[in-house]
Amino acid sequence: MTAATHAPSGATPAAVEFALLQSWLASGGSLQLPLHEIECQQQIRGREVQRLLLQAHLQQRGNGDVGPALYLRQQDGEVVAYSHRRLGTRSLTTVFGPSNWFAWVTPDQVCPVSFLWIGR
Repeated sequence: MTAATHAPSGATPAAVEFALLQSWLASGGSLQLPLHEIECQQQIRGREVQRLLLQAHLQQRGNGDVGPALYLRQQDGEVVAYSHRRLGTRSLTTVFGPSNWFAWVTPDQVCPVSFLWIGR
């Protein structure tokens, strides 16, 4: 049996969660479980690691501040300037679970980070 894995001090939340998953997989309790229960727990805990990695990525992108105004072209071709912004919390539901981050938001809830996310 291997010793429990420990995350280094100052580790990211994803690294800590991954270390906990490794430790759990090597524990005596998990070695007694049937394979289907191990797979189920590994899927749940692994998805949390993936969610935390994505959360860290979104935070690294920053708040989406693109300058004093955001200009968007409407379907009729007219360009509209959104210059009144506020810093707000944005929530994104992903395949790994919900992620939240701070982003500049216009009064109409247009968020440059959202445009980056969907590839616009």
